[in-house]
Amino acid sequence: MRNKNHSFVCFYFVFASVFLGQNSLNAKEYQYFCPFCKNSLHEKKTQREITFLKTSTPLFPLQAESSDIWVDIPENSSLFYVAHCLKKAGLIEKSWLFVTRVFLSGKRKKIKAGQYCFSPKMSYTQLMEHLLAGSIVLHKVCLPEGVTVTQALAILKRNPCLKGPLETCPPEGSLLPGTYYFPKGALRKNIVLRLQKAMTKELASLAPFAGELSAEDFLKLASIVEKETRHSHEKGIIAGIFLKRLQKKIYLQADPTVIYGMTQGQSTLGRPLTRQDWNHDSPYNTYKNKGLPPTPICCPGKETLSSVAKAAPSDFLFFVALPDGTHAFNATLDKHNQQIAQNKEQRSKHINKLSRK
Repeated sequence: MRNKNHSFVCFYFVFASVFLGQNSLNAKEYQYFCPFCKNSLHEKKTQREITFLKTSTPLFPLQAESSDIWVDIPENSSLFYVAHCLKKAGLIEKSWLFVTRVFLSGKRKKIKAGQYCFSPKMSYTQLMEHLLAGSIVLHKVCLPEGVTVTQALAILKRNPCLKGPLETCPPEGSLLPGTYYFPKGALRKNIVLRLQKAMTKELASLAPFAGELSAEDFLKLASIVEKETRHSHEKGIIAGIFLKRLQKKIYLQADPTVIYGMTQGQSTLGRPLTRQDWNHDSPYNTYKNKGLPPTPICCPGKETLSSVAKAAPSDFLFFVALPDGTHAFNATLDKHNQQIAQNKEQRSKHINKLSRK
């Protein structure tokens, strides 16, 4: 009885393989798909049976397009519905033959939902293995360093591969910038939770913080440093200057805090900051309020967080931006004012030079 069943299954499988469009089938693959024939057939006999039933041209050739084919598999899809999706995409001709192939493989399991990318030249075996491996396509979203929470949520809302509303607005600075990968159809609120967990994990790895700051104050300081400079070698120095100012209980006088107080992180200021702006009435204005602002002013990146965590109170107390985007650091107010005057002189010469042209 076993041999009879065995022969029927083997014949049925090889016969189906012909109609599934597979030109050649070696003994190893034959035994892989037949659950009965392991160690029960000699390779020579198996190869003879396969050769007898093999055809030179598949009866149902796969779709031969140059571009890849994308297929979305919904949650809780049955094997039959998955086969329907493949047929609809033009990857297979007969749904029942694909289902039979999966059953005979002995590898039946729930197929992972998501978006799959298939080559139109894939055989039925390759399609099956690709699905059973759960090789879904991952999409990405990039949050740049220094983005505000409002800007980050706008990026998530614009991403067409995400779905679902953003029910609440997380606290400012609580999202860790970076590149994140996700399957198509992922919920936006789950991505936000993932970004928050990433920031929490990063902060925990950096504790204890410089200047004996709490995690909340450390994040505030790091957010200011993130906005003050894009140059890696300056971040630790600027953090050290702010730590020294905090120790001395003097004004931080950080321009980015003024800008955040004026825009609330909704947008950029769109123009250079003026001296009049320093008088803007806001709890975030560190020209008028001592200490750190009420909340972070952006989401700092890993590099800035690491630099600020290692910072120590600096010998410098002042810094000013140079025309090339870097900063000059000074320990005294006199030298700081001299640097400002020098910058103005260089800027004036540059403007005069351009006007003569």
